[in-house]
Amino acid sequence: MEVAKMSINNTLNRYFVMVKIALVMAPILGYFYITSMAAMMQISLQEVLEINPSLTIMLITTMVNPYIAYLVDISQKKLENEEASFAILNMTLLVLAQCLSQNLLYIFLLGLLFYKVTKIYKIDAVKELKLITIKQYFTLGGGSFIVIFIYMLCLFVSLQIA
Repeated sequence: MEVAKMSINNTLNRYFVMVKIALVMAPILGYFYITSMAAMMQISLQEVLEINPSLTIMLITTMVNPYIAYLVDISQKKLENEEASFAILNMTLLVLAQCLSQNLLYIFLLGLLFYKVTKIYKIDAVKELKLITIKQYFTLGGGSFIVIFIYMLCLFVSLQIA
């Protein structure tokens, strides 16, 4: 029984590590992309951000991703401590947040992680979410609600720019 649990944890741990690395690398890749744009235009980074506001929005959304990786890490620890409601709520809210940011890569990665967690731990996500009270939604999902708020602002600004 213990060997099977370790095998499950190792398999799921790989998915968690993959998602966290991708989320942490996003700001670095975003910064390199914007600096390469500045180098091609032969202007400073600040001028590129002034000229193209959509790049500023992209930079803001990528800067939130390490915080999302932190929330995913907390969710992983809560799952190991058998607190599935925290993990399920936060992962659901983070997938929703990525839908707001319209970033297909992270929607796929977080969705895959959510799917693997619910299948491996045999968690009924809908049932688990129904057990949470309104007060617990804000207590358990506070960090994810902040991410959703930031992404809603970025979505609103990007719609105003377009």
